[in-house]
Amino acid sequence: MFMGLGMPIPDLSNKPGPGRPGWGPIGSYDFQLEVTGAVTIKANAYAAGDFRVSWPNGTTQVLSGNNASIAAPDGTAGIISINNEELDTTYMDEFAIVSGQANVSKVISWGNNAWGNMSQAFNGCTSLSDISTTKFIASGGANIVKMFNGCTSLLEADIRNWDLSAGVNWYGGSPFSGLVNLEKLDMTGLNIKLTQRSDNAFASIGSATTNGCEFLMSNINWSTSTSTYTVYWFTSAKFKNGSNLSGWNFPSAGWAGTGMFNSASIIGNNAVLDLSGWTTYSGTLFPSFSSFNDTLGNTGAKIDMSNINLSNVTSMSNSFYYTDISEIIGLNTWGATAGNVDMFRTFFGSDHLNFSDTNNFSNTFIASLTPTNFNQTFHGVAGAAPNGKAPNITNIDLSGTTSLSQTFSGAKFTNVPDLASATFSSSPTSFNQTFTSFIASDANSHLDFSNTTFKPSTFSSTFSGAYIDNITFGSNVDFSSLTNVTNMFYYMNNGQAVDVKFPTNA
Repeated sequence: MFMGLGMPIPDLSNKPGPGRPGWGPIGSYDFQLEVTGAVTIKANAYAAGDFRVSWPNGTTQVLSGNNASIAAPDGTAGIISINNEELDTTYMDEFAIVSGQANVSKVISWGNNAWGNMSQAFNGCTSLSDISTTKFIASGGANIVKMFNGCTSLLEADIRNWDLSAGVNWYGGSPFSGLVNLEKLDMTGLNIKLTQRSDNAFASIGSATTNGCEFLMSNINWSTSTSTYTVYWFTSAKFKNGSNLSGWNFPSAGWAGTGMFNSASIIGNNAVLDLSGWTTYSGTLFPSFSSFNDTLGNTGAKIDMSNINLSNVTSMSNSFYYTDISEIIGLNTWGATAGNVDMFRTFFGSDHLNFSDTNNFSNTFIASLTPTNFNQTFHGVAGAAPNGKAPNITNIDLSGTTSLSQTFSGAKFTNVPDLASATFSSSPTSFNQTFTSFIASDANSHLDFSNTTFKPSTFSSTFSGAYIDNITFGSNVDFSSLTNVTNMFYYMNNGQAVDVKFPTNA
């Protein structure tokens, strides 16, 4: 386009290029941020040589080495530009705002150089509302822990263009950990190599919002990570309905998901958190949802865990301890575990959790468990949800445990769990409070041991306060080690009749 000399000069103040105030006079600048007043920065060089900082008032500084505190020449608002791609002989790869944090408003561009250290770079920048969608490149093992810590005005972050494949250090949290006001975090499809443990990576994100943070994190590839210590990742985070963490690709072994979703929540009635398609999950510990949604109560929340890989799992202890979820979608798709699984308190206190005919444990999953601990596994499950079926435990192998203490205590199902097909230990087994206060709501419910072989050591309070209409013990039940029947049938069926059959050789 030809522009005559008499034509007005167009307004360039909103352009992302050289017409914008603060852009260097020669060459393009790599890293740019917008400020509304004076700031002081830390600016350390990648290697020997010099790099330039262009300030909003038009002045330029040439720096080298490490610079812990570089103050702006004045309070002019505009763009700070760093790393002149044509004139510099090195570049700055460690940066932080040292003072004047409230005057930082935007990141314009992350540049083309790989960053080595941006740990808490924008810590306390309460006015920062835009971090750009340009590519941020991490060098191998780049420290980007809590880059935006305390950035209370940052409501959305789209980092789909970031390149974190060379490796990042999140030891202490991801760049967004603790951002309680964040309403959207889009990390869809990223390839992320974790080089250090990453405790609390996404802790408390969205926790101060009304509707939670929309986590768009599907199809993330973690498989090249050299550290798999990822404990308490989403603890106390608040998910918006529609959040998607499906299709994650994990390293081949050793993912440590301790407390992964502990005390997190999802907002909305019948909201679903999508974790489906974790077909390469490699942890020996099942992801934990302890106290998930417990601050909200019964909202009908669901977790979709269809097609999760359980082939390495040896512990589900406390996995759904005191959760307020109504359904775990995809139970029928669960395959075999590694066996000898610790099932202590797996679903303890999940009093709204429902199982159904169509969404219940697969036979393959149950057959693989061979639990080392089956105490309190379903304690209190569905106690406030009266229409759910009992969990499918058909043909479960309980030969690896000698205690069923409080396994179904306080639970409430339409039918009695199938222990008739169970394989029990040949050693004396404790049935201490196994069905205390248990309720089977169907008429003529029946706990049938007529063809089951086991050797009880105690029946102390086993059926105390329970609602089961019929209990049958067959001749294969060996009572020779039984030492305690205290309160075995105390106040069953609210004191009404119970049909209990013992073999003649009992």
